[in-house]
Amino acid sequence: MVGVLKSVKNRMVPVNDRRRRIGQEHWRATLTDHEVELVHRLRDEGLTLAAIARKMEVSKGCIWKIVSGYRRGQAPAGWVRVRDDGEEQ
Repeated sequence: MVGVLKSVKNRMVPVNDRRRRIGQEHWRATLTDHEVELVHRLRDEGLTLAAIARKMEVSKGCIWKIVSGYRRGQAPAGWVRVRDDGEEQ
């Protein structure tokens, strides 16, 4: 097609020491990084795990794993450039 250009945007995503995506960029993430921060804030304010789970529409176990550090507790070991279609460059 003449005159049609597909715009491919690059972006950086966090990875762990094994170069696997972490945080909201992980393929199985159900909550965004912002929502995880909100979970910690609500817990600090004294809300129960069940109340937070209802607000976030996830299981109580999911919330427990987040506030206990079993999930979403990794700091990025690096960053990888990816295209918007998800492929690494």
